[in-house]
Amino acid sequence: MRIVAEHVTVEAPATIAHLGPAYDCLACAVTLRDRFLVRPIAGASRLTVHGQSMDESCAVESTTFVKALRAGLEFVGAPQVGVDLYAHHRISEYGGLGRDAAHTVAALLAVRALINEPEALSDDDVLILATEIDGRAPQIASTLYGGCQLAWHDDERIRVTACAVSDGLPFTILIPPGRHRISQRRLHQVLPDKITHRDAVFSMARMGLLLHALAGEGELLFHATEDRLHQEYQRALLPGSTAVMDVLRDRGYPAVIASGGPSVLVLASLDEQSHRELHDAGWKVLNLAVERQGSVLL
Repeated sequence: MRIVAEHVTVEAPATIAHLGPAYDCLACAVTLRDRFLVRPIAGASRLTVHGQSMDESCAVESTTFVKALRAGLEFVGAPQVGVDLYAHHRISEYGGLGRDAAHTVAALLAVRALINEPEALSDDDVLILATEIDGRAPQIASTLYGGCQLAWHDDERIRVTACAVSDGLPFTILIPPGRHRISQRRLHQVLPDKITHRDAVFSMARMGLLLHALAGEGELLFHATEDRLHQEYQRALLPGSTAVMDVLRDRGYPAVIASGGPSVLVLASLDEQSHRELHDAGWKVLNLAVERQGSVLL
């Protein structure tokens, strides 16, 4: 396999997983994207960063993007060349917006564009390899294909299907002040191995409601975003985020923890008072929508 392109540019969208009860099986892409320009070079790799979400002092070979690029080059049997990487970030590293999934998928698409036989890395290959790297199939699928994606495993094979999302549905993202990133391992460690039958039935009903609510039955959103699978168990790790979520839910908003936090997702537009209170407390408010387009080469 040979590298033939002099440079490639790729974009990938942010994603939000879980949306309340759909823990580890559903994610939506949103209208916030990171862009990468990749040039193969002889010698050591170089990194230039514009925007937030990656420490410029981070060694280029230690970045999520370059580690995924290396895995992709190995997968197709291409040489491990140096790269001159320009990264334009808009996805917050600490916000639970699927940064690692976006960077992993973007890197693999860059590999496909660089080599002389792009068919050696199909979308199915990208989905499988990116999930092996990142571990979160729903977010990988939604950043790859766009929209809202439901993912599951069937005999160790990853399968995905798109779910309907209303065009007018707001995705309001609340990003807390400071830098607080909780590892997925810590978040999983606090979850119980078993739940009660009552909670299982509750969760299945909310998952069904959520699919209807996302598709356009907005009056169901508040009850559809109730959760008994993960948020209650993770409160001690996300005290500020769960407190904001509780206040907003007390006001009738369908608010949930965005992915693994600490950002909060509200599937509605906020009133002026709530917006002002969050701003005064140092929270950043992003008014986004579902992103229909997945990761693309430019």
